[in-house]
Amino acid sequence: MKTPRTTLERFRLIEAVSKWEGSLSNSRLRDLTGLHTVQVSRLIAAYIEAHPSHLEHDVSAKRYWWRGGAEEGSSLDEYLELVVGLNRQGRDVAPFVHDVRLDFTELAPPLFAALNEACSSARAVRIEYRSMTNPQGLDRVVEPHSLIHIGRRWHVRAWCRLRQRFSDFNFGRIRSATLLDEPCQSKSNDDRGWTVLAKVRIAPHRDLTAEQAEVVRAELLGGTARRVLEVRSCLAAYVIQELRAATNVETQRPPDYQIEVSNAADLKNLLFDSAKG
Repeated sequence: MKTPRTTLERFRLIEAVSKWEGSLSNSRLRDLTGLHTVQVSRLIAAYIEAHPSHLEHDVSAKRYWWRGGAEEGSSLDEYLELVVGLNRQGRDVAPFVHDVRLDFTELAPPLFAALNEACSSARAVRIEYRSMTNPQGLDRVVEPHSLIHIGRRWHVRAWCRLRQRFSDFNFGRIRSATLLDEPCQSKSNDDRGWTVLAKVRIAPHRDLTAEQAEVVRAELLGGTARRVLEVRSCLAAYVIQELRAATNVETQRPPDYQIEVSNAADLKNLLFDSAKG
């Protein structure tokens, strides 16, 4: 028998709170869901039946301890989405948790909807796009295949009929988008920047002392000497920018830069011009 969607959403809440708060009680789940005691008890019982190894009931403490592994259950972002979302609704379920990450792109619903529909239906879109080269705006017909949120910005990845290439278009620079009754001729599989993965090797900046490098490894690299990120080639520069990782260690030095891209030379063609040195 298929589990109802509402129950699955509440299971997700149980996982997120139990994992990231360490435990869950009947009263805590009542605060989060607005359900009554008996309803919450039945919900927890149903969750345990579906996932018997994730929670351990502590009768004396009247709570359930998270026993699932770190790789199981919800991510920290999912937990924040749930509790911060409830906070913003005035529920005050986690008044001491604040997510202040900034997204500078103001998304107009009609604009997002048009580009979303274009990706879904594989249709072309006419956009008016402003850039540093054409700050007054220029009409282009593009064939979108993906919408991407990276750090502070949203982008659409699309084939540009004007430039005859795949490019990233910043939502914040699109003045208007009109869906056309024209099928896309180019697909995501044709976009090598999208299909080919790049390995970005992140390490403590070489100019740090041994003690400083150890702090960085513990803070950002999970205690390891380096991390290797596999990202879509066309997104590598954005990922590096968001990480604030040095690509030119001669000019980008501590304390402003605490990590570096140790294989920056291999990625030179993927970097923004200002990062190529």
